[in-house]
Amino acid sequence: MTSESCAAVGQWLMQHDEHLPPAPLVSHVEQCHVCQTALLALVSGKLAMPLPQNLLCDAVAGDLPAMLELERSDGAAAAARAYPDLWWHLWTCPSCAEIYHATALLLTATDEGLLPFPLPQVDQPLLRLTRPFLTAVFAPQLAAGATWQSSAPSRQLLAEEELPDGRISLYVGAEDAHHWYLELHMHPPRSGTLLLALGEEIYSVPLLQQYTAQISALPLTFLYNRDGAELVVCVV
Repeated sequence: MTSESCAAVGQWLMQHDEHLPPAPLVSHVEQCHVCQTALLALVSGKLAMPLPQNLLCDAVAGDLPAMLELERSDGAAAAARAYPDLWWHLWTCPSCAEIYHATALLLTATDEGLLPFPLPQVDQPLLRLTRPFLTAVFAPQLAAGATWQSSAPSRQLLAEEELPDGRISLYVGAEDAHHWYLELHMHPPRSGTLLLALGEEIYSVPLLQQYTAQISALPLTFLYNRDGAELVVCVV
């Protein structure tokens, strides 16, 4: 263990706690290769997983939805045992892991009636903003309250990502001292639906004029919460 957060992960594991770990520990593990390696060794031993084959990404992509459905119905251990090679691959391939998380988001959105069947095709999430990043951005706004809101520009660039076929820009603006909106711009324009996820909260809005979508009335505390989940943006 190389830091206080790593030590906290080790302490949580030694407690054999069957409940989900605290969100700050999850955020740390998502970014810490030391803890990821330790967890992989622990979990693979507990599940008695066979050694993996050297699979290419194209060979596992078709099994992702089936593995997710099994995971949702029978649990993560059952899904790992049914798809051991895919399970190993997701630990070692960041690209496929991103697609896995995006597909999970789409399945949840479909269950909640935010998207119709059949499940849309999805590539990697367009944007992933970690909880430490969101906390750093919104903590000053939370402290300043109405004073900050009254002096701030109507809209500010929160994040931008260059895509193979264009660019995505995510803006943030204050509606009042306690409520904010997020606005997405696609360049060049394309049709589709914006999915924005913050943990279990999923928002779905169509792209207007094929390039912009806005989600309004987001509580500032919801964006700022130190124990919250990362923000994931997909367009399908």
